[in-house]
Amino acid sequence: MDLNDLEEDCAPTMAASMPRFDPSDGRLEKLKSEDRCDSDLGSSISNESGVITDIREQILKHSLKVEPPVGEVEEVTEKLASVDIDEGICESEKLDDIDENESSAAAFTDDDFLVYGRDADGDTLLHLAIISGHVMLAKVFVEVAPWTQCLDIYNDKLRQTPLHLAVLMKQLEIVRLLLDNGANPEMFDHKGDTALHIACRSGNVTMVNEILKRRQSRPMQNLDFRNYDGHTCLHLAVLGGYKRIVDILLQSGADVNVGDGKSGATALHLAARGNREEIISLLLEQPEIVVDIKMYNGVTPLMIAAEKGLPNISNILVTHNANTNLLSYHYSSSSDESEEEED
Repeated sequence: MDLNDLEEDCAPTMAASMPRFDPSDGRLEKLKSEDRCDSDLGSSISNESGVITDIREQILKHSLKVEPPVGEVEEVTEKLASVDIDEGICESEKLDDIDENESSAAAFTDDDFLVYGRDADGDTLLHLAIISGHVMLAKVFVEVAPWTQCLDIYNDKLRQTPLHLAVLMKQLEIVRLLLDNGANPEMFDHKGDTALHIACRSGNVTMVNEILKRRQSRPMQNLDFRNYDGHTCLHLAVLGGYKRIVDILLQSGADVNVGDGKSGATALHLAARGNREEIISLLLEQPEIVVDIKMYNGVTPLMIAAEKGLPNISNILVTHNANTNLLSYHYSSSSDESEEEED
């Protein structure tokens, strides 16, 4: 993992909706927790004995590169499990009593703000637990979240949700728990990347499969969503040469003919440019593939292969009925343009 993904500044294009920690400021849109995974710890947590404050201090004691001692994590987790449970914070009958047009500040307690309110960097305790490798604590914070919206809070610097961080940190268990409890996989960070973009770029097949697993709580995510570089998840998988991920995305419904947002290059163009023979063959197996699809400048995959001197790629494309007549037209047009420039 590139530590720059956790450290560099950004200018988010959409402000996070979750307020910073300030018990006197209690504005939060109501979002009921439906189809949530139950926690043995109850529906909320209390700071009556300073437990939540202790947890924040424990998390901040450890740097990103230092794995926290197992004994300390277990001790803090046991303390959290032993505190009194605030009754009613997420009970369905209590939530039903709150009018949908009214603020839910009364139901979102000061103790909840200690956990899910954002600090000076925009991080919640859940963000900090994931970054610091406190998997057990992160699991607790996910399970006791009063609303699913608490799982989708952005931090300030990189506009990352806990799901982004869990994928970057390769914490598969937390990724699974976040998604099972309703975290939104289509949230995007400062690069326009969803969690799936990050997993595809890193070639993490297991993570890709987990993110794409169908869940009753949410419809299938949009696989053709472009990041700020104009790339879909399929584009990133092709660029990385990850044939298995390309196959998974295609089987999950990714559009093989979608072009990127800057040049119009499709997965087939990118595979030809990168001399990815196996991926080219896989893409050409798709019944909806357009072999002679053009970029914004009119270039086809065969033209790219010919210009780069890639005979194997060219032969594969021609075998799948790529139009060779376009080559002579392309070179003729290029020659005419060169002569006009010389004149």
